[in-house]
Amino acid sequence: MLRSLIGELVRRRLWPIPLAAILIAVAAPLLFMKSAPVDVPADAAPAAAAPGELSTRAQRLVATSDQAVASRKRSQRRSQDPFAPPASATKAKDAAAGAPPAAAPAATGSGAAGAVVIKNSDGSTSTMPATKQQAASKKKASTAKKKQAPAAKKKIAPKPKPKPTPATVTYVDVRFGERMDTSLRHRVPRLQTFRAGGKVAAMFVKYSPARDKAVFAIAPSTYVSGDVKCRKVNGVCRYVDIPEGEHVRLTLRGEDGRVVSRRLDVVRIRKMPLAGNESAGRRTTPLADATCLLKGLLKLPVTLPSISADACA
Repeated sequence: MLRSLIGELVRRRLWPIPLAAILIAVAAPLLFMKSAPVDVPADAAPAAAAPGELSTRAQRLVATSDQAVASRKRSQRRSQDPFAPPASATKAKDAAAGAPPAAAPAATGSGAAGAVVIKNSDGSTSTMPATKQQAASKKKASTAKKKQAPAAKKKIAPKPKPKPTPATVTYVDVRFGERMDTSLRHRVPRLQTFRAGGKVAAMFVKYSPARDKAVFAIAPSTYVSGDVKCRKVNGVCRYVDIPEGEHVRLTLRGEDGRVVSRRLDVVRIRKMPLAGNESAGRRTTPLADATCLLKGLLKLPVTLPSISADACA
């Protein structure tokens, strides 16, 4: 196998490469080997300095001041420390080290609430908590400043004026007669009288929103029948309150002494504008006479019959 390998190297003309490698391997150790000097003893010591003299290295170390070495070490540490103060602050601190002690630093301003920021001689600042008296004085000053500043006036949009509600008056449409199919009286106004046998059988006083009924005044001696009952005032029958769609029958004694009966139906209750309300209704009795008749009805005792229809004429 070795022979075939050598034949292959010779055939391809690669034999100089292994030959050069063998020569380098043999010559390299010979080049690095050196013989020691014959005249130098093996245990010879280095020459010592003369008495009273320092060696060159020692003299160089003595010439170098401790302060320069210390400053050089500080600069090295500063270059390595990412949290070290800037060079300007260090120079100011070194300059202040040789200066005479100055007065105590004064507070230059306030930091957060309840603390005071103090500026040191080297340019740095420190924060210390303020006393209660200082905090109270600062709070008082800020409050006084706020009081002096004019308060900003808020622009208030004017409220829209509510539209006036048109005045209304309530009318009733009624039927009044001996039977239920009598003619309908439209828009009966307040203080309208209803007569029977020469006497006042009833008078329309007003519409009651609380009861939602039409209120009629009657004589205390009048007999009331139907689903609607007489409303008493101080124990005496004075009014009948009739809702829309209901009726009542009134029985009373006329001027000739005979008993008469009338049916009073409230067909409709409606509200209309106030303008021309009195003229729009069918008033058969003047207003002054109607007021007088109402007062007469409300003063009648139970024992007396209803007042005459022309009592106030």
